[in-house]
Amino acid sequence: MAEEKNEWKTVNLGQNTTIQEIAAVAATASELLEVNTKLASTTLKVAGAFLLALLNPYIALLNAVADLIDDYVKDFKNIGFYVLEISDGAKLKIPEDAEGNPILLPLSSAAIITHSAIAMSLNMGEEFADWAKYTLGEDNVHLTGPQKGEYRVATGPATKGRRDNSVAEYHSELDLHTMTPSIVIATMISAMDDKADLRRPQFSKNAEAGAIVIIMGIPDMMKGLATIKDTIDAFKFFFGGEEEEEKDEDGKPVYDECGNKKMIPSTGVIAGIGKLDKLITASLAGIQCPALNNVTVKVNNVCGVRGTEDDKKTLNSIGKPANYAKQFETGDYVAGPRVKLGARCMGYVSAVIKDTTVKDEDATDKYGNNPFYSQTLKITGLTNFDRIGWQSLSSGAKLSKVAFKEEFINVLDQNTGISKRTGPFNGYEYISNLSIEEAKKAEVQVEREAGETLLTRSEVDVTEEHERETHHGGIVKFTTLNTVQGDIFEAKLVEAKAPNFKSVKLEDFIEEWATFFSAIDALTDALREMAKDAGKALKRLIKWLDDKIKEIEDINKALQKVLKLFTDGLGDAGVYVLKIPVATGGNDYIKTQLQSAANKPPDTLELSIGFMMVGGGIGSASTGFKTLQKLLVP
Repeated sequence: MAEEKNEWKTVNLGQNTTIQEIAAVAATASELLEVNTKLASTTLKVAGAFLLALLNPYIALLNAVADLIDDYVKDFKNIGFYVLEISDGAKLKIPEDAEGNPILLPLSSAAIITHSAIAMSLNMGEEFADWAKYTLGEDNVHLTGPQKGEYRVATGPATKGRRDNSVAEYHSELDLHTMTPSIVIATMISAMDDKADLRRPQFSKNAEAGAIVIIMGIPDMMKGLATIKDTIDAFKFFFGGEEEEEKDEDGKPVYDECGNKKMIPSTGVIAGIGKLDKLITASLAGIQCPALNNVTVKVNNVCGVRGTEDDKKTLNSIGKPANYAKQFETGDYVAGPRVKLGARCMGYVSAVIKDTTVKDEDATDKYGNNPFYSQTLKITGLTNFDRIGWQSLSSGAKLSKVAFKEEFINVLDQNTGISKRTGPFNGYEYISNLSIEEAKKAEVQVEREAGETLLTRSEVDVTEEHERETHHGGIVKFTTLNTVQGDIFEAKLVEAKAPNFKSVKLEDFIEEWATFFSAIDALTDALREMAKDAGKALKRLIKWLDDKIKEIEDINKALQKVLKLFTDGLGDAGVYVLKIPVATGGNDYIKTQLQSAANKPPDTLELSIGFMMVGGGIGSASTGFKTLQKLLVP
């Protein structure tokens, strides 16, 4: 009988019968704590004799509640395991095994056939054929199809031509590094072999080991960034690690330009995911509130520019200057200094702060005209990356009015052969490169509406008609495409290879349980002690509650948090979970399961993050991790 193959599932983490039982017990305990707290603060002291009989049923339940809590807590309170986060793509290098070889992941023939069809539909058949030739060894994949049932493909950068050792892709529109699920899985396998990471699991082949692996992702960052933000928030809530408010010197909350409270990322077990959450929040913030990317720039020698260099000769012949009096206006779409790979910072003029006609004789042209202006402009960068470029690289750069152009990018994932068309993105074209028809309705006036990734555009005719006399006395008309330019004077603002494992206990892992566990022993002992004698219980209860009222409120708050995370769980939207059952084989067993598990998350997920918990050992150690798996994954 064939061995059943382990597979990825989209499950709602935490939803199972064990959780429901714990939730029921927590609800009972929470109810009793709330009742007793209210009694202590209202009627208990006044109506002691009367309430003694009323409390007897509750006191009878105290022992049962204490026993149930202890039974569940003792099974997993001290479970030790290893946690690995794959979230900060900027630090990740190409994953390798212990011998320095690339991590190989399986790719089925069925997947190759599907990917080939996708490539053909996007007119990328030639690119796919080249990839299949050099990656799979298939010389004519479109003609013969895949010749093997399964291939092993080395995992590296998703795009071709990268020369650095990094594996993540940089997304300039949102200032984030992206990873597909294949990269996340390969990085997990590589981390198991990283000898420089002394905290990684090091189970021998004779030891039992198991794991819970979670991957979250979205297929289109330009449209789905808010979705993964919600998923990460749910993940942080489930496992603790909520952010704290940033405070000023007076202890008051600090707000950004859009009136949102600034938050300090959490530290500890899920600090990496908290950091990614901060980056996503920043990207979303710039979209939700464009003013966050505002920069003030001072621009000299501002003027209108007629046509191209070739047009200047014709203009000179009719005595018309190429430069004329014209300024930047609110809404102008502009390109600024060059940044990475020669790309220019993009933005739009959101306000004209100051206009001043320059009266410098040196600024006049050869016709004696002085068309030049000095302006102070508020420019809204399209992204946080653009904002940084405007701030740090603007001085001495040229500022040019440009036309909007939607851009799409066709890419082929080198790890899987998946072709996809991404976009649309906010692109631009120099006005001089437009056709006359395009220039008559050029989208040079733009604005970002809150919450929208693409700019809202307005059409403007940027053409100008001219006439010149020919040698034969005739009149010839010609057209120039006009823009506005200026020179920016200044700008100002408004160890082991990553990732590394962490060794933790469950009470460290789920933040709210620290309070819960620290008080649980004292709570259950006190409950039993109070239940021994109904006659004395009331007095003890009154005194205990008087002394511990605040402590009980804290315990109850933590209990409510645990109850909520158990009942709500982590939603399954964009979340994939792999449960690797505890079995003999140690580290090698975990790596094999990661490589071979079926139905892995699709590599169409543009932005993915991963989270892995590994546990095991001998005897009670492996039993404890089995309990954790039962707790979290059905």
